[in-house]
Order: sequence, then C-alpha cells, then structure tokens
Amino acid sequence: MFERCNNCQRRVVYGRRAPKGVFCSKECEDFYERPGFCDNCLADTTSENAGSMSTFNATGTDLYWRRHKCPKCHSIVQHKFFCVFLVPLLPLGRFRVQYCAPRNYFSRRLRPGILDDKERRSYFWLYGFVVSGVLSLVLLPFIVERDLLVACLMSGWILLLVFLLTILK
Repeated sequence: MFERCNNCQRRVVYGRRAPKGVFCSKECEDFYERPGFCDNCLADTTSENAGSMSTFNATGTDLYWRRHKCPKCHSIVQHKFFCVFLVPLLPLGRFRVQYCAPRNYFSRRLRPGILDDKERRSYFWLYGFVVSGVLSLVLLPFIVERDLLVACLMSGWILLLVFLLTILK
C-alpha cells in the first residue's frame, strides 16, 4: 500500500500487481514492458506527432476511436478531432499512439492510406448525426409555429437512419 508505480513513479494505493512490479494502470504496465514503437509501427508512420490535446469549455482537440492494437508494442491507432461541446466535428489526422501513463502518450502520424470499413462507417455515423442535428437546429425556428415540429424532427432522424443503413450494407 502507498507504493510507487514502477513506470511513472506515482503513489499507488491499490495498483496492478504484476511479476515485474506494481503499476498504477494498464498503460503504465504495457509501456514498462514495451517502451517505444516497434519496427513495423515506425515504418508505417512519419515523425510528426499529434501534439497536446486541449479543450476549453468542451471545445478543442482530442483523440477518439482506439483501433488496431499492435501485438508487438501495444500501440493503437487514434483519430485527432476538433470538437465543439465534446462532439467531434473536424478530423485532423490519424496517429499511432502509445500511452506511457494514463493521460501521457507518444504519437506518430500514420502515412496516408485507405480507411478500413469500420472507420468509414464511424465517419458516416458521425457526420450523419452532425448534419441532421445542424439541420434540425436550422429548421427549428421555421417549424416552431406549427404543430408538426415533432413529426418533422422524427421523420428527419428516421430518414437519415434508413439512408445510412442502406449505404453501410
């Protein structure tokens, strides 16, 4: 109890006990075992990093979508987005990220390539909801005077859902 994490040296009350020591999180344990990117991940990326993520009043940049975990170095692919009210709006790049502590990471930009099906579907859903939300807010003042507000909004959401489901299949 009150030992230090073997990786980040933070005090740990009830940490993860492993044969190699005590760790405050899974990220610290993984980084302690495999510091740095493997050769395959280095070959697939450029030296440009993601920079720091910062938000003010829920608006700023952040990393989303943990995908494609490397079996050698345990790094993951994440997308950097500009967010407004914690809703990701503008993609700023794809990065291979390796966490060295719970909120600290090393990153490298992925070389340009084709998105896989799961990433493409995530972008369709994200932009579908953003566009339908914006349209609902734009059309709201014109429809408020009528009793059809709920019907129009619901029909718009249903049409969008049907449209996206037909595209994604």
